[in-house]
Amino acid sequence: RPHVKAAIQKAMDERAKRLEVKADRVLQELAKIAFADIKDFVYFGRDGVLLKEDSEVDGTVLAEITETVSRAGLRTHVKLHDKLKALDLLGRHLKLFTERHEVTGKDGGPIESVVTHKYAGLSDDELEKLIAEKAAKLAESGEAGTPKPSR
Repeated sequence: RPHVKAAIQKAMDERAKRLEVKADRVLQELAKIAFADIKDFVYFGRDGVLLKEDSEVDGTVLAEITETVSRAGLRTHVKLHDKLKALDLLGRHLKLFTERHEVTGKDGGPIESVVTHKYAGLSDDELEKLIAEKAAKLAESGEAGTPKPSR
């Protein structure tokens, strides 16, 4: 119903305005996650993977940072948000993954429009004869007259 749809859209627009959420902002955050590079946060050295101390870390792309202490020393684990999911969402928004399906008929040919009913195999002459017979029966029974509209 148009008035219900309009009311729902209005409420959603008002909420987005209150929260200052705009499509551009959502897309920017998705893009940050989608194009984040772990090498911006860590480096790979002789002692394993180490956190870069001088890097500006954009916390919005990080899903988790954990540190564990063992005999070998302090270990830092850095996990980014799901890059593939962010790329998928961006790709869908940009309609990069629109699937196209070609539909064909028998043996790859065109689709034939086929309507089947109990009179489909009758010739024009047979149909005219059948109509005349039915009209005669209606006239005999007294039911002939103004046809009723079909639904």
